[in-house]
Amino acid sequence: MRRLLDSSRSPEHEGRYRRLVREVNQRHGVDRANILKLSDPADLKAFITKEIIELFARPDLISFEARKSLSPLSEVAVREARTIYIPQRKASTIYVSGQPPAGTIEVFEANPNQLGIDQIDLPKGQECVVAIPLVSSLAQKLTLPAYPRHGAIILGKSQPNGFDPQSDLRALRMIANDMAIVLAQTNQSL
Repeated sequence: MRRLLDSSRSPEHEGRYRRLVREVNQRHGVDRANILKLSDPADLKAFITKEIIELFARPDLISFEARKSLSPLSEVAVREARTIYIPQRKASTIYVSGQPPAGTIEVFEANPNQLGIDQIDLPKGQECVVAIPLVSSLAQKLTLPAYPRHGAIILGKSQPNGFDPQSDLRALRMIANDMAIVLAQTNQSL
């Protein structure tokens, strides 16, 4: 895997990322609806769905997959605790996040085979997909298998290259991490 360096991010990418982080922090913090108060999984899904629609130009697909009913792509994302972005149907390069505890907001370019993705099966009508694992770190340094896994969020767009790997993936990972923390702290599941 080849790491996408922070220094390779253009001022436009950096500005978008900082804006997304600021917005996510405001939405999840005490300024607005504190995400930790959302103990019902249905309320949490509704909050996260609304947030994704507002921040990421209304994806064509937003799906929450429970741990026991993961699609093959989500299974890899959850097992590896990595966000996986497939920018187009016949992609030879995909984008993946780092793993806990090292750094989940780093983004790498990878060949699908490096993660054991032999065939890219995107949901019908989707030309690009992001699988974001709901793996709660709870600010702990654990071995990778010890992190609680709650499922995944799947986002898709009907146009290829619909997400920006340099800014969107990192912000989406923050959103999913916060959701996973709430699920872990409230002992809930999707």
